[in-house]
Amino acid sequence: YSVKATGSNSWSAVSTVQAPPTGQTHHVDLCADPASDSIALASLQLAGSEHLGLATWTGSAWQDAGEWDPVTRNLNGLAQGDLPAAVAWVGASGKAVCVYPDSATGNLDWLSWTSAGGWVPEAPIAVAGKGFTESVALASSEGPDRLLAVFSDETGALFAATFDGSTWTLENGGTALESALSASTSRPFGLSVR
Repeated sequence: YSVKATGSNSWSAVSTVQAPPTGQTHHVDLCADPASDSIALASLQLAGSEHLGLATWTGSAWQDAGEWDPVTRNLNGLAQGDLPAAVAWVGASGKAVCVYPDSATGNLDWLSWTSAGGWVPEAPIAVAGKGFTESVALASSEGPDRLLAVFSDETGALFAATFDGSTWTLENGGTALESALSASTSRPFGLSVR
């Protein structure tokens, strides 16, 4: 990573954050906290033995960096075009969330972060009829602080859920919004909150 300070004309020398601590990173997602200088990072190593790394930028250094799941799902040839994990902040609440592809079907797998507790693996949310997580998109809204998640599985089914900072609610009664997205190696959906 490299940092460009406000008002500066140049980027800092390249440095590293150890998340995950081993292997080569194949997927990165970043999200800035709207209420502070913090940035959440998700990093997946997807070749051979898959690993999920997470870290949080404080405005001057990375903290809580490390491997948080040593056995994520093996995604089709390094998931070229897929976006298998995402991080976002729950509005301006100071809580961050990571949704990622664990190695089991039927779940929404996730972790949360707060400045007091760091990254914490949370109990998976059961999603009936969902296969393995393939791609994820997260969007945050303020007033009230909420997070919207849209995620697909390997069969092309598309699901949605909202998170209010403590509880997940599956949208559409937990039924897939779409059952047959494009089968191309891409994320054939998008998400925006206004």
